[in-house]
Amino acid sequence: MHCPEKYFDTFPRVVPANKVSRICIAPKFSNVAFPPADEIKLSLVSLSDHKSENAVRSFELENGVLGAEVFFGNEQEHVLEVVIASQPARKNSSFAHRLSGELKMRFRFYSVEDDLLKLTPLKGDFHAHTHLSDGNEAPEYDVCRYRQAGFDFMAITDHFVYEPSLLAADYWKDLRTGFMIYPGEEVHLPDCNAHIVNFGGKASVNGAAKADEAKYRQEVQDICRTLPENGNTFSDGAAEWAFRKIKEFDGLSIFCHPYWEECFGYSIPETLTDSIISRRSFDALEVVSGFYRHQWRSNAVQNARWHHEAVHGNPMPVVGASDAHCFDGGALFDWFYTLLFAGENSFESIREAVKANRSLAVLRNEGQFPVLTGDFRLVKYGTFLMDEYFPRYTELCRIEGDLMMELLRGNAAAAEALKVLGTPAGEFRKMFFSRG
Repeated sequence: MHCPEKYFDTFPRVVPANKVSRICIAPKFSNVAFPPADEIKLSLVSLSDHKSENAVRSFELENGVLGAEVFFGNEQEHVLEVVIASQPARKNSSFAHRLSGELKMRFRFYSVEDDLLKLTPLKGDFHAHTHLSDGNEAPEYDVCRYRQAGFDFMAITDHFVYEPSLLAADYWKDLRTGFMIYPGEEVHLPDCNAHIVNFGGKASVNGAAKADEAKYRQEVQDICRTLPENGNTFSDGAAEWAFRKIKEFDGLSIFCHPYWEECFGYSIPETLTDSIISRRSFDALEVVSGFYRHQWRSNAVQNARWHHEAVHGNPMPVVGASDAHCFDGGALFDWFYTLLFAGENSFESIREAVKANRSLAVLRNEGQFPVLTGDFRLVKYGTFLMDEYFPRYTELCRIEGDLMMELLRGNAAAAEALKVLGTPAGEFRKMFFSRG
């Protein structure tokens, strides 16, 4: 039986592959205290390699904490089984499983190669809206909801406008929880069907087109003359103009929900999607987007298109995005998002991670199991994190998010509480991942 995390602190959980690591299992409560060491046996089973002989090199109890030296072979998930000789007082223990006269507890670990070990998993959303375009809530309010849900970063990407994302970041500029708010906008250009996100750009693409529309139209016409005849419509040229502008503004460009159905058809002609994807001037494809349950086909087709392109020699980075317009009493928020692996929670690291194909698109409709799209190696690692890391991490983030919400409601004491609290989510992260 999987041993509930609420009874034990177990660190680290992500360790170097093909090395001996020291892990510690500390009971949180007296009712789950370990018996003497001579009543304990340890063994390791690896998900891919199965039984690992002699993987547990040694173990001991010190001040009630079980410490063990364990060899974790290859990059994979492992189960450390702790077997305790049965004692009458422990037969009805709520934290372990009685089997054949023994109590068995199972603790899960994941060993990774050095390139992944030095990276941090970040949960983020590249695409969301507020009441300053067609959403329901204020930018500063949305930020609280994201932290409550365990997000590490987000961007406000209101339609046509860049300023709301700056307002959100400015409102919480003194926040010291490790949560990051990045600028963004959903780009809608004159006579262009494509929906595009400018994430992290230093200026507004919408604003650049609006400031001098005649110049914009001339530049688009110039681009059209350089495109193949089957893809030289004004919309196609305008999309290309947007991708180039986002690059000029040092942002990350995302081609959004190409198979969103509206009015009994895709929101943009598939010929335009084909042309945009064939050139791949954008940085990432939104393969998981904020569609309602009854619109499930849109995500299915987007996902299939990404696989089709990869098989036919046109692989591309992926992101998932909520495209949420309502955070209370609605849907979509926290159903669709991105899990990526970055050196740190900074725009530069996030952009580098996405462009290097270290991002996963996550689809997790409320009450359902998650589906991850992306690199096979990262999907395996990501599924472990979804089960073993993010539940506790989210609990700790929720404490911060609740205090932020109190601060937003005018409770000045919440600011001091945040200072006293420190960064429990960040401390948990440091303990969960071995860096040596």
